[in-house]
Amino acid sequence: MQVTGMWQHVRASLRQLYFRPEFRIGRPTLREDTIASLTESIVSLRKWTERVSGEATDQLDPTPFREVATGLWRLRRKMVDEQTGQPMEQMRRAYRHLESTWDALGEAGVEIQDHTNDRFDSGQSLKVLAFEPTEGVAEERVSETVKPTVYFKGSVIQRGEVIVATPQTATAND
Repeated sequence: MQVTGMWQHVRASLRQLYFRPEFRIGRPTLREDTIASLTESIVSLRKWTERVSGEATDQLDPTPFREVATGLWRLRRKMVDEQTGQPMEQMRRAYRHLESTWDALGEAGVEIQDHTNDRFDSGQSLKVLAFEPTEGVAEERVSETVKPTVYFKGSVIQRGEVIVATPQTATAND
């Protein structure tokens, strides 16, 4: 029961990523028992991916991989300090388990691609949720990845969803 309640908390936290940063609810400080539950869940997920990677993956439905990959990607973003790129102090122990699960997915043939800060080209296979004119931008760039692109055995199983920053155009009065 405790793990189910913890996943509900994690899902509620991940839902915040659907909103622009100014509308998100602040990051709660995690208690030690919550971190322990998160670590336990990640370890269980790692065991599952190890078991699945040993099976005939050609016959597997890629849907669970897509959902697990997106969830891990969102967890990773929540656990890492944006300025340093390193895991936050209270997340270090759980982050090691997340990384090993990430690696296990890679061994099973799953690749997760974040597009944030990449140059945007209209020919890319991405779902653009919005184009935002932004000051100081010289070319179209992905300003935010809402969902990553997920590949399974080299095939796209989930198209990335992004917000693209575009150069501001001069107004007619200038």
